[in-house]
Amino acid sequence: DGTEKFFDTRHCIYRIGGDEFALLTTAENTELTNLKANLAAEEVSMINLGINDELLLGLNYGIIHHNAGDSIKQTFINADKLMEEDKMKMYVKYKIDRRR
Repeated sequence: DGTEKFFDTRHCIYRIGGDEFALLTTAENTELTNLKANLAAEEVSMINLGINDELLLGLNYGIIHHNAGDSIKQTFINADKLMEEDKMKMYVKYKIDRRR
Protein backbone atom coordinates (compact mmCIF):
# COMPACT_ATOMS: atom_id res chain seq x y z
CA ASP A 1 0.00 0.00 0.00
CA GLY A 2 3.04 2.33 -0.19
CA THR A 3 3.26 2.71 3.57
CA GLU A 4 6.65 2.68 5.22
CA LYS A 5 6.43 2.21 8.96
CA PHE A 6 9.11 3.65 11.18
CA PHE A 7 9.53 3.92 14.94
CA ASP A 8 6.39 2.08 16.04
CA THR A 9 2.74 1.78 15.06
CA ARG A 10 1.99 5.33 16.22
CA HIS A 11 3.90 6.79 13.25
CA CYS A 12 3.43 6.08 9.53
CA ILE A 13 5.21 7.78 6.63
CA TYR A 14 3.51 8.03 3.25
CA ARG A 15 5.05 9.19 0.00
CA ILE A 16 2.49 11.56 -1.45
CA GLY A 17 4.37 12.53 -4.60
CA GLY A 18 7.83 13.38 -5.88
CA ASP A 19 9.97 14.28 -2.91
CA GLU A 20 7.00 14.97 -0.63
CA PHE A 21 6.09 12.75 2.27
CA ALA A 22 3.46 12.86 4.98
CA LEU A 23 4.13 11.65 8.50
CA LEU A 24 0.95 10.68 10.32
CA THR A 25 1.38 10.29 14.03
CA THR A 26 -0.70 9.92 17.13
CA ALA A 27 1.63 12.33 18.95
CA GLU A 28 -0.55 15.01 20.47
CA ASN A 29 2.10 17.56 21.42
CA THR A 30 2.30 19.68 18.26
CA GLU A 31 4.86 22.01 19.85
CA LEU A 32 7.25 19.14 20.63
CA THR A 33 6.71 17.59 17.19
CA ASN A 34 7.48 20.97 15.60
CA LEU A 35 10.67 21.24 17.68
CA LYS A 36 11.80 17.76 16.59
CA ALA A 37 11.09 18.57 12.93
CA ASN A 38 13.04 21.81 13.22
CA LEU A 39 16.03 19.95 14.71
CA ALA A 40 15.86 17.40 11.88
CA ALA A 41 15.73 20.23 9.31
CA GLU A 42 18.79 21.87 10.88
CA GLU A 43 20.69 18.56 10.75
CA VAL A 44 19.79 18.10 7.08
CA SER A 45 20.88 21.66 6.26
CA MET A 46 24.35 20.88 7.65
CA ILE A 47 24.95 18.30 4.94
CA ASN A 48 27.36 19.60 2.31
CA LEU A 49 27.03 17.72 -0.95
CA GLY A 50 30.34 19.16 -2.18
CA ILE A 51 29.10 19.64 -5.73
CA ASN A 52 28.56 23.39 -5.73
CA ASP A 53 27.39 26.16 -3.43
CA GLU A 54 23.98 26.36 -5.09
CA LEU A 55 23.03 22.74 -4.46
CA LEU A 56 21.34 22.57 -1.09
CA LEU A 57 19.69 19.67 0.62
CA GLY A 58 16.77 20.83 2.69
CA LEU A 59 13.86 19.58 4.72
CA ASN A 60 10.73 21.70 4.78
CA TYR A 61 7.68 20.81 6.81
CA GLY A 62 4.25 21.87 7.96
CA ILE A 63 2.86 20.43 11.16
CA ILE A 64 -0.82 20.58 11.90
CA HIS A 65 -3.13 18.89 14.39
CA HIS A 66 -6.12 17.15 12.78
CA ASN A 67 -9.21 18.17 14.70
CA ALA A 68 -12.25 15.95 14.97
CA GLY A 69 -14.82 17.11 12.45
CA ASP A 70 -12.23 18.54 10.01
CA SER A 71 -11.85 16.84 6.66
CA ILE A 72 -8.58 15.04 5.95
CA LYS A 73 -8.31 17.10 2.76
CA GLN A 74 -8.49 20.40 4.67
CA THR A 75 -5.94 19.17 7.21
CA PHE A 76 -3.51 18.35 4.38
CA ILE A 77 -4.18 21.75 2.75
CA ASN A 78 -3.41 23.50 6.04
CA ALA A 79 -0.21 21.47 6.54
CA ASP A 80 0.84 22.20 2.94
CA LYS A 81 0.39 25.95 3.53
CA LEU A 82 2.67 25.73 6.56
CA MET A 83 5.23 23.78 4.53
CA GLU A 84 5.16 26.45 1.81
CA GLU A 85 5.78 29.14 4.47
CA ASP A 86 8.75 27.09 5.71
CA LYS A 87 10.09 26.87 2.13
CA MET A 88 9.81 30.64 1.74
CA LYS A 89 11.90 31.12 4.90
CA MET A 90 14.55 28.83 3.40
CA TYR A 91 14.53 30.77 0.12
CA VAL A 92 15.09 34.02 2.02
CA LYS A 93 17.76 32.53 4.29
CA TYR A 94 19.84 31.11 1.43
CA LYS A 95 18.88 33.80 -1.11
CA ILE A 96 17.71 31.19 -3.60
CA ASP A 97 14.46 30.03 -5.08
CA ARG A 98 14.31 26.54 -6.58
CA ARG A 99 10.98 27.31 -8.25
CA ARG A 100 12.74 29.12 -11.13
